[in-house]
Amino acid sequence: MSQIFPPKDPRKKWGGYRSHFYSHEYRPIGTKPRELLHIHFIGLNGEIKIYLLPPKYLEIEKKWGNISDQEKAEIKEFVQTNYQDIIKAIKKSITPLFPDWKIS
Repeated sequence: MSQIFPPKDPRKKWGGYRSHFYSHEYRPIGTKPRELLHIHFIGLNGEIKIYLLPPKYLEIEKKWGNISDQEKAEIKEFVQTNYQDIIKAIKKSITPLFPDWKIS
């Protein structure tokens, strides 16, 4: 498990939610299509995963809990605003494991 943002980054626990990328979900490489690339947001109200690439870009899947529609909309906006940093963090996390796996 890997948090997207470093410890001193104020986005680490944005809106009461921590964002995580689980690189183990992509092992072995090639078993999950790239379009299913997603991150998890975990907070007191629950956990969701949000997809990062088309055709599912910004689709949300509930894992557990009851995250309001307003919070989901705010999380989507957060992802859009911080998209490049999120992708950069994922690349940094996944490239040592799968150097041939490219995220566009």
